[in-house]
Amino acid sequence: MEKLHFVKASDVDYDFCFLEISRNESEPPFMDARISEDRTLIFVIYKSHSEVSISPEEWILIHEKAANFYKSEIENENSFGDFKG
Repeated sequence: MEKLHFVKASDVDYDFCFLEISRNESEPPFMDARISEDRTLIFVIYKSHSEVSISPEEWILIHEKAANFYKSEIENENSFGDFKG
């Protein structure tokens, strides 16, 4: 089993950063974990020309990484809101 690759990314079209997930560093991501406008964690699976399979262990890892990412981003946003006054 290949090791999954996680990269924090951003886009001006989104309020929060998101976490891209790929099979390895050289492949494009097959999904990402995002924070929606109502501040919930969502997973977006990209359309691709090939199947993507995820083992239960990989899905647990993806969920754990995404949950930690979510917590960190929300805490940062809340801290920034406190700073702005």
